[in-house]
Amino acid sequence: MTRIFLLGYTEDMKSTWIALAEPNRLHIVELLRDGPLTVGEIAERLRLHQPQVSKHLRILGDAGFVEVHPLANRRIYQLQAKPFEELDTWLETFKHVWETRLDALDEYLHQLQEEQHREREKTMTDTNNVKKRDLVVTRTFNAPLELVWKAWTEPEHVMRWWGPNYFTSPTCEIDFREGGTSLVCMRSPEGQDFYSTWTYRKIVPLQQIEFIQNLAGKDGRRVDPVKMGLRPDFPQDMRTVVTFKAVGDQTELTITEYDLPDTQMFEYAELGLNQSLDKMAASFARA
Repeated sequence: MTRIFLLGYTEDMKSTWIALAEPNRLHIVELLRDGPLTVGEIAERLRLHQPQVSKHLRILGDAGFVEVHPLANRRIYQLQAKPFEELDTWLETFKHVWETRLDALDEYLHQLQEEQHREREKTMTDTNNVKKRDLVVTRTFNAPLELVWKAWTEPEHVMRWWGPNYFTSPTCEIDFREGGTSLVCMRSPEGQDFYSTWTYRKIVPLQQIEFIQNLAGKDGRRVDPVKMGLRPDFPQDMRTVVTFKAVGDQTELTITEYDLPDTQMFEYAELGLNQSLDKMAASFARA
């Protein structure tokens, strides 16, 4: 009589698992799943010696997986259903485990989505109510006015400084005219690309550039900063004015970014802008 173990696990099943634990025997079972085969055919497909295959088939036969049918001087092997039915019955007892876990996972993910939605609505409300202030940074560069102007208007110059420390600017498309829009890429140390558009409102040659900044996709279309993994208070439609002033052989540059949220976002923007301008100064030193 077969001795019953926990949850329907039997001594016969123990030999079943032992038989399937050896990789070659498992491959033989997978081959026979598609139909009966001879020892020679199995050996050829698995690139094993026939004596090895015969030994594996004998173990599978003892475990009830295969049966043999003599045909002339050949022996044909095929699968038997009984051990698979026993395995299926035993595995069925675990079905509630993954069904329960999947239901729990679905409920958990739903709760997370609701919490994120509430948090985002709260943050957006807080952002709309937060005070705004302008970010103004002035730098004097040891470079002629014409060169500093090129740093904002020519792609090869923009790519040398755009982005804070450890960021690079691999691409830049400039459409420098009133009404035109430039697309500038900033790449993080992890390799994530962030695109920004500069839509020009006013250009006074060698004196002033006014444009609107927005986060964009690779195609230049405006995107939601939150969907890019950025803060909900990341500024959009940010009016930016850059003024240039020759001071002897040097150039005074003033950048004003209007209506930034007076939150930690302001500190990040100020830090990033100053680091970018440090890189700009270094590019002039190399020129």
